[in-house]
Amino acid sequence: MPLHGENVQPIREGFVESPPPAAPFPQASPPQAPLSAQKEFHQEPPEPELTEIDRLREDIKAAANPWPITVPLIYKEIENDKGEKIKSLKFYEPTAAEINRVGNPIRLNWENEPIVEERKMTAMMGALSRVQPVRLQQMDPRDWCNCAWILRPFFLPDLRAFNNS
Repeated sequence: MPLHGENVQPIREGFVESPPPAAPFPQASPPQAPLSAQKEFHQEPPEPELTEIDRLREDIKAAANPWPITVPLIYKEIENDKGEKIKSLKFYEPTAAEINRVGNPIRLNWENEPIVEERKMTAMMGALSRVQPVRLQQMDPRDWCNCAWILRPFFLPDLRAFNNS
């Protein structure tokens, strides 16, 4: 026999009453130093040092005509076609002829994100550096990526061409 009274309510099957929300506790803020003392101890984080590749990218952006571009091989020297060890690759300015011969090494996916096509990029690096692609395959992957990312913007469309109204 269920109990009925002032303080007891019948429980309905399948329903559970949620407990009443707890009252929020006031939080004390930590003691603050005077504003003049805060400025005294505040330091800006140090600027990260630019790597050789970062400096090269900055130089390319600043130059009106950056060609030829010399990219250092930071991680591993490779042999050129004459059997000499080289520490950098010198890339000459690409033309439509290289794109016709090799293909565009950059494509855009359906979200307009640039994608590097590795085989075409290696062939393009060979065409622009006058080093056979088979020799470029000796490169450290990080050196290859540095070269590809430095060359990448030159194979993307310039959106200013599409603003003819």
